Amino acid sequence: MRLYTSNQWKTLCRQRLKASKILFNAGYYRDSVNRSYYAAFAVATAICVEHGDAVNFPSGWNNPTHEQLPLLMCQNGNLAKTTRQNIGKILRFLRSAREDADYRPGIAVGKSTALDCLRQLTTILRLLGINENDSINSN
Repeated sequence: MRLYTSNQWKTLCRQRLKASKILFNAGYYRDSVNRSYYAAFAVATAICVEHGDAVNFPSGWNNPTHEQLPLLMCQNGNLAKTTRQNIGKILRFLRSAREDADYRPGIAVGKSTALDCLRQLTTILRLLGINENDSINSN
């Protein structure tokens, strides 16, 4: 099996970021939260691939598990320690918000939650030196 490249993961991030914004603007806040998480998951996975962490992905997988990803980011020696810690914390926050949005209809997931998730995603992109506008407009 051939692993996805970092660029393929970054393309997925761009697509999911754009979808998250479209869904947010249309008032589909739960779906926007979902796409924000998966955009963050994709870009973090791209960074793991660049760092050589794919050897730690589960056998036969192109990506880490949801539980594994924040830990891999926190151990990524290519990034400053505070950057690693911040990204790990944000990934855990976004995953929790996504699980609320996807699996817990009794929990309110509204505009403020979706906006917070978009902001947290933007923070990850900024910490990684990825310009949000460039990432949206690229193909």
